[in-house]
Amino acid sequence: MNLDKLFNDSYERVSCMGENNNLFFDCFYEKFMGSSTEIADKFINTDMKKQKLMLRSSILYIMQLFSTHELHEYMEEIAIKHNKKHLNIQPELYDVWIECLIETVKELGPYFNDNIELAWRMVFSPGITYMKFKYNK
Repeated sequence: MNLDKLFNDSYERVSCMGENNNLFFDCFYEKFMGSSTEIADKFINTDMKKQKLMLRSSILYIMQLFSTHELHEYMEEIAIKHNKKHLNIQPELYDVWIECLIETVKELGPYFNDNIELAWRMVFSPGITYMKFKYNK
């Protein structure tokens, strides 16, 4: 099973849906922010258009980390921005984040199955692990 290909094909399908290719990101953030008031509060003063662009960018770096096992300095910047001293995104919120992401792929992905779910989880695992690791740094 080629996890890179499964993920890339799935991501390409869902990230190109809707007006301005935003359906996936709109649905994800609606689901994520709707999952708890704590999470919704984190986005109160957020420019969501900019946030969605940053997520698109972050996904590329997460894919790169999974494929090459090399950390790009952008990942370090994002981890610092989200750590305890800055945005204070607690490690357990990344578990909610990935579950909302998978649920969005499941709802929108026309060929969603267990292998695609596994590919998404495996691709995001190193990035999420890194973000959690950097929380107290």
